[in-house]
Amino acid sequence: MKEENQTPAKGIEPIRILLVDDSQAYRNWIAREFAKDAEFEVVSHATNGKLALPRIRFYQPDFVILDQEMPELDGLATLRIIRENWPRVGVIMFSSHTVEGARITLQALELGALDFVTKPSGDADISAYLQKHLISRIKSIARSRRERSLRAVQALPVRTITGTVEVCAIGISTGGPVALRQLLTGLPAGLNGAILVVQHMPPMFTAQLAQHLNGLCNLNIVEAANDMQVESGNVYIAPGGRHMIVERNKTGVHIKITDVPPELNCRPSVNILFRSVADVYGGKAMALIMTGMGEDGLDGIRTLRKCDASVFAQDPESCVVYGMPAGPVRDGLVDGVLDIPGLTEKILQRFGSKP
Repeated sequence: MKEENQTPAKGIEPIRILLVDDSQAYRNWIAREFAKDAEFEVVSHATNGKLALPRIRFYQPDFVILDQEMPELDGLATLRIIRENWPRVGVIMFSSHTVEGARITLQALELGALDFVTKPSGDADISAYLQKHLISRIKSIARSRRERSLRAVQALPVRTITGTVEVCAIGISTGGPVALRQLLTGLPAGLNGAILVVQHMPPMFTAQLAQHLNGLCNLNIVEAANDMQVESGNVYIAPGGRHMIVERNKTGVHIKITDVPPELNCRPSVNILFRSVADVYGGKAMALIMTGMGEDGLDGIRTLRKCDASVFAQDPESCVVYGMPAGPVRDGLVDGVLDIPGLTEKILQRFGSKP
């Protein structure tokens, strides 16, 4: 029975959810939160992947919330079968907050999971946590999917920019790990510039992401640490739960890791990185704003544009959630909207490297 019902938009069917977790407590907690919102309908649940598969076939849910560790058929094995048989079903992984959980989560994203949510800690307000991290995320992904099917895409001209830059700052969130892999694998070793990345992720996950990408790419990719010098050919990923900024001193540009409060509920914050890049590099910087929910990065882009830095946005079709790029595009703050290969080529051009 629905609680605290909100009337769904006219003509829009409820978002159909299937829960797969061997913990009855988690199934109950999640189902209770979905029941508070008329935009959702929990159509079924299962205690493991083996039991879930026939229910997915029967109910055809929009989203499956899938635990990693289950008896008989675990999350990764279940995900592979879902992707092979029901590619339109969106999968959100329910991940453990451990190094091994982070590693498995990255595998799941590469296999086609849309996103992940870490399980709440023992002292968390579980209701508030699920509303913030799970319910709102699925709403954003579902909305982006609906809008993508309805949107008449109008190509925006890409502004011709001359001259080279020294650094590329990237803001990215939901859908980011796979998008970053697609972006960075197209770049050569010895790149004529450095790349700074804020990917919204919890602590521990960003270290695993850097390690994962470093094994796939020609560039040297690391989780950023305090006082690292920013050097060409390197990619620095902000550590989960902490902000990354850049500062210039007599020996060059260095990274500073800070614990100032979140901005727009984000730490690390794209805005904070972008503002520091504008202050240090000015017009010798470029920025990419990529897939993700919310508006983190918008204010930082305004600062970058005042310094004549160039900014490019990921196109709606390749975004898991077209949220973070939408505001800068709407406000006329970008020099072009490109797919991921186009963004890779733009980095090469602006760094003065040959594609």
